[in-house]
Amino acid sequence: MVGMDDLLFTPGPVGLPSPVLRAMATPMVSHRSDEFHELYEVVEEKLKRLLMSDEVEVYLLTASGTGAVEAAVANFIKPGDEVLVPLHGVFSERLAETVRAHGGTVVAVDCGDRRGPTAEEVESALRSNPRVSAVAVVINDTCPGVMLRNFREIAEVVKERGCLLIVDAVSAFGGVEIPVRDWGIDVLATATQKCLAAPPGLSIVAVSEEAAARLGGGSPGTYYLDLTKYRDFSRRRETPFTPALSILYALNEALDFILRVGFKRWVDFHEMRARALYSALSELGMRPFVSEDFRSTTVVSVEAEGRISEVAGLLRREFGIYVAGGIGRFKGRIVRVGNMGYLTKRDVVTLVACLALLLRRLGYEPRVGEALSAAYDALRGLTYPRAGR
Repeated sequence: MVGMDDLLFTPGPVGLPSPVLRAMATPMVSHRSDEFHELYEVVEEKLKRLLMSDEVEVYLLTASGTGAVEAAVANFIKPGDEVLVPLHGVFSERLAETVRAHGGTVVAVDCGDRRGPTAEEVESALRSNPRVSAVAVVINDTCPGVMLRNFREIAEVVKERGCLLIVDAVSAFGGVEIPVRDWGIDVLATATQKCLAAPPGLSIVAVSEEAAARLGGGSPGTYYLDLTKYRDFSRRRETPFTPALSILYALNEALDFILRVGFKRWVDFHEMRARALYSALSELGMRPFVSEDFRSTTVVSVEAEGRISEVAGLLRREFGIYVAGGIGRFKGRIVRVGNMGYLTKRDVVTLVACLALLLRRLGYEPRVGEALSAAYDALRGLTYPRAGR
């Protein structure tokens, strides 16, 4: 809307703290300079704190999260490899397509629309397919909003079978704790524009030391996404190609902001806002789409029943608030509310109040007072260091 900033409750990109926005105006330096080496090193160190391990290599790509996921697949899956992929949404299906595009054979675990796989299902699929050499998993599929809260148990099963574990954490990293070393993750792909509260444009591939040693054993079938180049350049604190330097400055500031909040507290804030949203939307008469054990804390999806399907457009036109609809086979079936990065108590309460007003105009009878109270009560501890918009 003219005269006000948009309020983003989309599953990326997200609203940014003002220091992160200002960081993008930092003057340019050569990406072969000492100044860049220092910037790379501090960003790498901060990312390792969020990865909860020093025993991991971090590669920075100027690409979307999809680029990081494709890099992970292209460099670690060879033509003919059998790869187990649980299917629990649009992005896990894209992961399977990426495996096929690079010559892998997908062994699918189809979980339907409203839940992810159990550890037992993964174990059974691995027993039935002894030639599987890798498992590729989306921790959090934003459409329909399925989060693998049981991922640790799944990872244990995968490692017991001796399989490589590739993880798409694009919409989870920063919003949940993912201790890569403790969970045996070999390759993790993520990006800046979601739970890290940074602009879009950079993606991150974190590789275990063991997996990094496997790079370079053959052509990955891609020049730009060849992680051998990123590995070799990262060891001198550089990228092989010109990076999105302004985004890197912003990422550095965003990581500083997260660490000032405290990473555990930052994760707690995502969980706190998720509780507020699920409770408030329920009071408004909006039903969660995903089975309770698999409901995401970084994107909340509700059934798009009746005229509820109209709220996304009305929020945008009337208030400049953006939520998302479904994509692919979920189009017209769900409304998705992103809960990523820097969202304040005022933002969440504003969304709930505007939704309540619109639902009344559409002929529903939302429990407005109860919804606002539920949101406010769940958000009592949500306070950030002063940052502004």
